[in-house]
Amino acid sequence: MTQDDHVFTIRETVLPTDPDAVLHIVVSTGFFNAEEIQIAVELVDENLQKGAEKSGYHFVFMECGDEVMGYSCYGRIPGTLYSYDLYWIAIGKRWQRRGLGNRMMTATEERIRAAGDDPTEY
Repeated sequence: MTQDDHVFTIRETVLPTDPDAVLHIVVSTGFFNAEEIQIAVELVDENLQKGAEKSGYHFVFMECGDEVMGYSCYGRIPGTLYSYDLYWIAIGKRWQRRGLGNRMMTATEERIRAAGDDPTEY
């Protein structure tokens, strides 16, 4: 199947099941070490506990049905007006090589623009 055979949705709300989904995604890629994997999950947990504004961690999730295909995590750089860090962007192994990383990056940039900021500043 190609990416066009799959209908996917984008969401920003972090759900209680997302720490496990993020764990599965980052492990499946084979790109991250144990410490990085732990940090990826901790950022989701912190958002769940404090919310996006207080934690500083904003998320974009890409889903196909009930499966989280990939995600990004970004946040404003403290002490700056318009600068952002992209902390994480990952697509699950079975969804890679389909252009979904580009779509995830575009979705993330759109959220930053919607907040009134310019993603070219980060």
